[in-house]
Amino acid sequence: MMEMTVIGLGYLGLTHAACMASLGHTVIGLDHDLTRIGAIASGQQWLYEPGLHDLVEKQMSNGKLRISNNYHDAATTAHLHFLAVGTPADENGRTDLIAIQQALTQLVPLLRGSHVIVGKSTVPAGTCAQLQQLIRSLQHADAQIELVWNPEFLREGNAIADTLHPERIVVGLQQGSSLQAFFEQLYAPMLAEGVPLIVTDWATAELSKVAANAFLALKLSFINAVSDMCGQHDADIGDVAQILGLDSRIGSQYLRAGLGYGGGCLPKDVQGFIAAARDAQIESVPALFNAVTAINETRITNALDDALRLVPTPAGAKIAVLGCAFKPNSDDIRHSPALALARGLSQHAVDVHVYDPKAGAHVRASVPEVTVQETLVACVEDAQLVIIATEWDEFVKLDPIWLQQVVAKKKVLDLRNCLDLRQWQAAGWEYRGIARGHVSV
Repeated sequence: MMEMTVIGLGYLGLTHAACMASLGHTVIGLDHDLTRIGAIASGQQWLYEPGLHDLVEKQMSNGKLRISNNYHDAATTAHLHFLAVGTPADENGRTDLIAIQQALTQLVPLLRGSHVIVGKSTVPAGTCAQLQQLIRSLQHADAQIELVWNPEFLREGNAIADTLHPERIVVGLQQGSSLQAFFEQLYAPMLAEGVPLIVTDWATAELSKVAANAFLALKLSFINAVSDMCGQHDADIGDVAQILGLDSRIGSQYLRAGLGYGGGCLPKDVQGFIAAARDAQIESVPALFNAVTAINETRITNALDDALRLVPTPAGAKIAVLGCAFKPNSDDIRHSPALALARGLSQHAVDVHVYDPKAGAHVRASVPEVTVQETLVACVEDAQLVIIATEWDEFVKLDPIWLQQVVAKKKVLDLRNCLDLRQWQAAGWEYRGIARGHVSV
């Protein structure tokens, strides 16, 4: 078992720290945000990820996980350090590396002896080469430091399983490195399950994560573009997606038409991919992914138009938006298409009420123009229209017979195509989904 630090305690870092501790390693979780540290250390659930709060509490109680902002303590305790800080897009779409640089500036001068620094964050190709120069400028003469890039591929809402049982492990090493055996030991439980380990160079490891997210965004925008075609011809996008998904070359994942992609990864990673290609003067990539971004942005416009058609006199009308997290099983509202829709409705003088099982507090703090309700009933009561914007199980399983007793109008806009269309139509609801064709009851 090893002693290690994890720097950055967001979705990625806190999950990685807790999971490594659960494997028996001794982990110090570091973060500069004292409020965040205090919340985690006192047992508060500062972010929602299924199972994570209990896992963190368990590992803290058994002494395997400790939370701190003391870099000196971490530097003298451990010789393996994971970087899991945020890498948002700047105003030009380029990946902002300031948090990584600040973490290294705090950590590296304190290191003595042999250390391995492992990047987990999403960064553009060429980042390791830049960071290596920074490390060399900061390190003490008595320190031997090797930089490795080990990108994560976890999904919010499934982060623990994706960390402990990943589909692949990518390790980018500097030329001439002898650390492959070290990582085989570190990830031995995963490798024993048959998880592929790909050992490669820095740039390949960096680009693999960015390319994966860019492709997922491409796939989601593709199926949404096809849904527009389906809508023009009364074709059913669900059937089209099923037919495509049965092709082994394509697969069914990420072939669900909906409100578009969001969250903390795909939007900024696509912009980073575009910016990196533009800087490299590769014109075909920006052309392709600007179209991907444009298709994604039209989802909000189309959904807003659909909502306003269903409520011909929107000023003052109550519309219930169910879901504001960018996906179910998460409280993350970064680049949330559901939240963008709620904002758009409010600009048309709609009385917008939103309910989300986990993200309500974040919405209340950031979007004062909408009314955040604590319960589903309060949200839908007397509503002229109910919009399913995030496919939480609680909404998917709604009973249309029960709901019609609470709302003012039996109108539902299913922007995730997650409701049973026939069931809702049979109950007398005016149902509108995304390119679901004409279905008889």
